[in-house]
Amino acid sequence: MHSMRFLLDGSLLVTKNPSYQSAVVVTGTAVLHGQKLGERKRLTPGTQVSLTPKGRLHFSTLDQETLERWTAWTQGQVSLATETLSEAADIFNRYNQKQIVPSFRLADMRLSGLFDLNMPDIFASAVKAILGGHVREDAHHIFLE
Repeated sequence: MHSMRFLLDGSLLVTKNPSYQSAVVVTGTAVLHGQKLGERKRLTPGTQVSLTPKGRLHFSTLDQETLERWTAWTQGQVSLATETLSEAADIFNRYNQKQIVPSFRLADMRLSGLFDLNMPDIFASAVKAILGGHVREDAHHIFLE
């Protein structure tokens, strides 16, 4: 499997699974080292590079708003714009013991906004107020119905 190597002077957001790697420069600069000795590419904030299983690199640029949305979790926030409630629940559930469980009726609905990542109950209140959902809780779950 191919891999990406960086010399970093700033911060980099990296996602990786067995068949895919992606990195986004958040702050500062990153120098991507190529497969051949001496191959280097300097990357600036917002630059995204993805590596396919066949070792091909794809470059793109994220706008500032998208970059801020993707990194909001580093400041204890979650910024939702295009995510479904099911996807939003997955984000909150990664960081909280009390798990959000959306119903089938609400799972594909969308709610945009900036929410405190550590307060899933406030997010549930927004779902209730804006989307007309009902909130039911037990000791370990927040059910959005």
